Amino acid sequence: MRKINPVYYVLLMSIPLYIGLGSVHLFDWDEINFAECAREMMVSGNYVYPQIKFEPFWEKPPLFFWLQTMSMHAFGINEFAARLPNALFGTLTLLLIYFTGKRLHKKTFGFIWAFIYISSLFPFLYFKSGIIDPVFNFFIFSSYAIFIIAVHEKNFRLLPFIIAGLINGLAILTKGPVGFLLPFVSIIITFFLYKQKYFKQLLLFCFSSAAIAMSWFLVWISINGWSFFMEFMIYQISLFTKPVAGQQQFLLYHFVIVFFGCFPVSVFALPVLFNWKKNNSGVVTSSMKILFWVVMIPFTIVSTKIAHYSSLAYLPLSFLTAKYLFEKIQDHKRNKFVINTYLILGIVWSLIIFAIITFPLYKESVIPNIKDEFTLANILASIWEFEAISLIAFFIFLGGVIAAWISLKKGKIIQAIFSHYMALAISLTIIQFKILPHIEQISQGPFINEIKALQKEGIPVITSGMKSYAPYYYAAIDTSYKNIDMQGIRPLCIVSRNNRSRPGNIPEDAPYYSRGGYVFYILK
Repeated sequence: MRKINPVYYVLLMSIPLYIGLGSVHLFDWDEINFAECAREMMVSGNYVYPQIKFEPFWEKPPLFFWLQTMSMHAFGINEFAARLPNALFGTLTLLLIYFTGKRLHKKTFGFIWAFIYISSLFPFLYFKSGIIDPVFNFFIFSSYAIFIIAVHEKNFRLLPFIIAGLINGLAILTKGPVGFLLPFVSIIITFFLYKQKYFKQLLLFCFSSAAIAMSWFLVWISINGWSFFMEFMIYQISLFTKPVAGQQQFLLYHFVIVFFGCFPVSVFALPVLFNWKKNNSGVVTSSMKILFWVVMIPFTIVSTKIAHYSSLAYLPLSFLTAKYLFEKIQDHKRNKFVINTYLILGIVWSLIIFAIITFPLYKESVIPNIKDEFTLANILASIWEFEAISLIAFFIFLGGVIAAWISLKKGKIIQAIFSHYMALAISLTIIQFKILPHIEQISQGPFINEIKALQKEGIPVITSGMKSYAPYYYAAIDTSYKNIDMQGIRPLCIVSRNNRSRPGNIPEDAPYYSRGGYVFYILK
């Protein structure tokens, strides 16, 4: 019987990524922010640079928004279209991983690498989101992989390095200069450690990357002038100097996020990650470790700490996991510490899933301990009744973890990954349809639903004392919105939170009402 090409299995793995992309509203801030940039491109016809409120938005370059606009042109302006690019890049990432692993070792290695990566929690979830990072990470890692493969194969031809640079330029056009800095610093460190002589090739990489990036930056500067370019650069620098997004966390935040969020990759990578012996760390393995640390260390130091900022680290970490599992297939050795750590962390995640699903059962006992008025009002306003059928997600995930643990103890690596993947994909899909809508309703549902209702009445919405992109996207604003102010437009709705003081310039007799923790003031 003819063997099935592993590529078909890789494609099959990605199918769950496309399920339920439009099942809930986009989440504030990032998902709505990026989708609104894409929507405003379509409304204004200006595809040259991103806009928010139809004014230049210098925080991000336009490539990801171009992808979203193509999706929206095809499927309409909705949640599915906004998230579809990441699902597509999820498939592309799995193919990239497979073919890179195949090139470096063999088909089995590439298959294990792709399989274990998509079986990890956060990578799976990010491919179903509308944030920039999955696309950004794809361009960075593909350019880095092409460069490192050429070095590994002692290939001095210029073409691979030019291609790597061109792809890296796309990373810059996706999220900014950090797309160049992360792989560049990693390459420099690798060259220093292994005394590689690829100076000319590195220059070509840099020039090719700059050529792609500057092709857009120069157009942008010619339209808006240097001031907007400087604002863009100042913002990029500020990410490393102050908590721009209001996200200060403890020092080792990203290490905790990667260890728990990238389960089970994070567990299996441990024996390889901290093994720097020469016979276990060739140029490829070392370069993956270097990329991991180049991502983790700076984002640990900087003030702005958001979970997906360290998501690029998942890719090199998954390579180390694939290396470990591939070696276990060959030498048949068992690492009890790793296997049991997998079980413990799997049980922890199972209990978290159980706690989320059963929240309605113990909600009343939690409410007295909630001190934040806004959170309390949202929970009290939510209608979330316990459904026993949702517990299927808990039992499937826990059962899959136990089945995978048993397979690992027997040395059946592929079977273990399959058990974990099926448990993850099925349980998260159930949660997506049965639980996530309730979570979204608590966090932002009343706000977005009311914005959509006010939009039908022709009442524009602005916020006070809170930052949100929802009034732009879900009210489908047009170019006239940027002229809206509290004095000139009536009727007008001003939204705040119940834990904020009443905006001072709202008349005392202005009618208002609440939806959850949100307060809506109507000026007529």
